[in-house]
Amino acid sequence: MNIYQTMINVMRDVDCIKKENENTMQHFKFRGIDDVYNALHPICVKHGLFSVPTKVFDFTSETKPTSKGGNLNFRLFTVEFTFYAVDGTSITAQVRAEGMDSGDKATSKAMATAHKYALIQAFAIPTEESSNNDPDYSSPNTVPDGTQMDKRPEVSDLGALKNEVGFELDKSNWAEGKKIFFKTQIPKMLEKDLRILLSNIKGGK
Repeated sequence: MNIYQTMINVMRDVDCIKKENENTMQHFKFRGIDDVYNALHPICVKHGLFSVPTKVFDFTSETKPTSKGGNLNFRLFTVEFTFYAVDGTSITAQVRAEGMDSGDKATSKAMATAHKYALIQAFAIPTEESSNNDPDYSSPNTVPDGTQMDKRPEVSDLGALKNEVGFELDKSNWAEGKKIFFKTQIPKMLEKDLRILLSNIKGGK
């Protein structure tokens, strides 16, 4: 059976995958890689479909110091996954991969996340709830080029801003007790307050 019919058959059988995991810092729900594998594996076996990473390119690597004296490794690259049917026909999907880790797992985290989103998007796997990750959930405002306001960091949603504040807080030289306090406040803060906090962190206040 050709790859197109096989992909459609998998889509026909796969059910929604709920977001039952929670990020403990930003308190948002997500679907883990194991949730996606557990749901898709038996269906892919049934229809004779498998996927493998066939190309990695645009690889960048960076290491930054943390406030505790350690290092945080960042990996950013593009992965091409190829889906094969039993007759040898195939189709490819490219996904941007990003991962960070204080040890040697930044690349493997990036690969796992990239594969998860390649599978979710290839098979249009739904959830049972709405998501604030949808592009229509928020409407970012733009400002004219060259103004002071256009120097603010661009964020796609409030969650991304909270991630940035948390990251800057971790690498700041603030006292540990102060960091712990603001980490508990970040999930509850509004955008205006988050931007003020971010400015203070970067200014060393």
